[in-house]
Amino acid sequence: MTAQENKPVSGNGAQAPDPAAPSTEKASVGATRDNDGDKSPRALSMEDAKNILVKMHEFHVDKDEALLMEVTLHQAFFDAYERMLDHHRQAVRTVMENTVGSGVKDILGMVEKLRSGTLKDSLEGFAEQVRQYKQLKTDMDNWGKRLLFRQGLLTGLVLIISLGTCLALIALLYAIKNALVETLQALP
Repeated sequence: MTAQENKPVSGNGAQAPDPAAPSTEKASVGATRDNDGDKSPRALSMEDAKNILVKMHEFHVDKDEALLMEVTLHQAFFDAYERMLDHHRQAVRTVMENTVGSGVKDILGMVEKLRSGTLKDSLEGFAEQVRQYKQLKTDMDNWGKRLLFRQGLLTGLVLIISLGTCLALIALLYAIKNALVETLQALP
């Protein structure tokens, strides 16, 4: 056999893409830039999914293969998850901006009190502000821990659902393969 004859061929007779070659299909989801300009992880593109199947299992998938619907669903999930994270980031940013803004005003007010009022009154007021900020910091820490815990649970749930979907898909493909083998064996 020549090198040309060894190249994989997809179900429609066309030559399959080289799995080692970089993907030319742009990822439509998940490839966003954050505020620092760093590219965040992207969802798996259709072309990447096909190349993985070719590379790992020598299984060639046409572009209209039902198996690729799973990739589309995962891409949609990653889009929704990224939007949810953006919403949480904005909420945290807003809370922090409001907290810091009011803290600066309070400190400037305390400085003015120190200038114009008695030292004792000012120090007591300042001590009260310090206690309030300590309580606020404790509340913010607790809120952040709860948020991280919920995000962890959501991420774990998504992973379990994804794994279950993959296992169901593998079981379905195995059943189809067995049915085809039995049908072919039954033919005269």
